[in-house]
Amino acid sequence: MPSLSFGERIQAFLHPPSSVALTTGLVETDSNFYPGSNMSSLYRDRYDYDRQTIFAECLRSWRVNPIARRIVKLYTQFIIGEGISVESDHKATTDYLKLWWTHPLNKLDQQCMDWCDELTRSGNMFFLCSVGPDGMLFVRAVPADQVEEIITAPNDIFQEIAYKPTAQGAPLWPAWDFKSVPP
Repeated sequence: MPSLSFGERIQAFLHPPSSVALTTGLVETDSNFYPGSNMSSLYRDRYDYDRQTIFAECLRSWRVNPIARRIVKLYTQFIIGEGISVESDHKATTDYLKLWWTHPLNKLDQQCMDWCDELTRSGNMFFLCSVGPDGMLFVRAVPADQVEEIITAPNDIFQEIAYKPTAQGAPLWPAWDFKSVPP
């Protein structure tokens, strides 16, 4: 093989002969050809039966293993710290937020710690909101393993209609219907 100068090597690298074929070694077939996407979008992280098992195992580990319980507490202490506060520059909004935050049926100072623990254990929470007759918003967090299915509109997955609890025979939890609110 003849020796090439530096300039000839650069030219050969930048302009390879047309007879050279580059390949990845992957033979393209119908089972590995995905136009416009990648394979990871076709796989879910967990199947439903795995999800329930993993939630149950996480809760069991937290209950029986003192190290797991301490790790969860450390996460909560780091995230929540001395507490969370909500405020606004607008005085009337700040007054409502304080009333909402400290309302006896909300007690969000206490709930934030519980929510953070649950998020650390399972990584998943399901929030239900309801409005009282006086206009006060009430927030409840349900562990995600207690929600079996989110029922949506047939033509749009972002239009939630109801939530199906895992408990047998339990009624559906209705979703907020934006059409019921006057303009």
